[in-house]
Amino acid sequence: FVLSGFLITSILAQEHAAWGTIDFRAFYVRRALRLGPALVLALAGGALLLLLHGGPAGKFDWLAILYSALYVSNFALIFGGLRLGMLTPTWSLSVEEQFYSIWPFVMSRLLPQSRAAIVKLILGGIVATWVLRAGLHWSAWKFYSWPLFGAANHLIFARADGLLCGALVALVAHWGLLPDAVRYARPLKALGWLCAAILAGILHYGPGLIEGGVYGPAIFYFWYACVS
Repeated sequence: FVLSGFLITSILAQEHAAWGTIDFRAFYVRRALRLGPALVLALAGGALLLLLHGGPAGKFDWLAILYSALYVSNFALIFGGLRLGMLTPTWSLSVEEQFYSIWPFVMSRLLPQSRAAIVKLILGGIVATWVLRAGLHWSAWKFYSWPLFGAANHLIFARADGLLCGALVALVAHWGLLPDAVRYARPLKALGWLCAAILAGILHYGPGLIEGGVYGPAIFYFWYACVS
């Protein structure tokens, strides 16, 4: 999500700086050409598997292909309580596609603002995401609600902090405010190793305690934010 936020924001900021506007149609055509072929190939493979199997393969069926094709896998997991088999990871692709659908319009309104205002708005969005994710997870355990639990993990507004972190770094780079890589080589290298160590620790110790077969609260309150 951080990489996607960084990439898309960089493209949009550069286009706005060069032309003073954002060509929405060209943007969506580029995204379709970039993502479409790989997804079509994956879905065709899934369809072939179902045809050869003669029907649903465990928890994977034709609906999983439909939800993935429409980029709504995350909503299927939230509201349907569904498991999409081998296409379950497409929930994150759905979140990214939903981000692509709204972020160019947000950027067209955001970029004319002052740098201070932009930074405040994005930081506010990041904090709001943390609060929403924590609230959804707390509510899920309070009311024993699967949709609320699924929303904490799969809803775009509950996972937007990674996208917004990437967007913020992209804008800082676009403004030419990143530290000089030669002058600050040592502290930057040390920071890079520190980040690598944190990620390695998360991979080693896992996302938090497992409670009844479900991820514990640490992953929702802390680890997602830490990774971003």
